[in-house]
Amino acid sequence: MFEGLVSTIEFQLSLLLFVALAGYLIASKINQSAIVWEILVGIVIGPSLLGLITYTESVQSFAQVGAVVLLFVVGLEFKIKDIFNVKYGIIALIGVIIPWIGGFFLANFFGFDFISSVFVGT
Repeated sequence: MFEGLVSTIEFQLSLLLFVALAGYLIASKINQSAIVWEILVGIVIGPSLLGLITYTESVQSFAQVGAVVLLFVVGLEFKIKDIFNVKYGIIALIGVIIPWIGGFFLANFFGFDFISSVFVGT
């Protein structure tokens, strides 16, 4: 009965907006990141579980617009003085160096050559 309705792009985009808003509201109520909840809701309604949304060209275009808006909002909230804050710089440096060292030594442990280990660490 509803198979024709579910396959229309209007229904899929409406459902997409509705569940994105629902994910945002749930996340804000429990003081969590909205992005994580929106990803979880997307997994549930996407082709992996319920299959209500199919990954068509229209949905792909909508997702790209959403990504652009998200990056724009991040740019608006970004404070340039935080880059030059030593505390944040050290945290960022540790966040890069520790995974690199771990990947490098793990690749060495499994017998990769030096160049391959550097690549895995990167």
